[in-house]
Amino acid sequence: TGLLVFGQTPAVEQPPRMNYVVEAINSQIDRGATNVEQALSLAAAMLPDDKQGRLVVMSDGVETEGNLSRVLD
Repeated sequence: TGLLVFGQTPAVEQPPRMNYVVEAINSQIDRGATNVEQALSLAAAMLPDDKQGRLVVMSDGVETEGNLSRVLD
C-alpha cells in the first residue's frame, strides 16, 4: 500500500510497503490544476512488477491538464 497525492503534478506521500499509518499528508502540490495522466503514470510505476496492483483514485474528475486516454489501456 502506498499513497500518492496530485494536483498539477503528483507527489509520493508514502512509497508502497506492507504496513503504514497515514498521520498527515505533508506533500505540497499545486491545487490549481488536475493532471490525472501524470498521477496514474507515477502510480503505475510504483506498483511491483511481480504482483497485481490496484489503484484507488479520488478526484473531482475534472482533468485540467494532461491526457488521461494516453495512459489507459
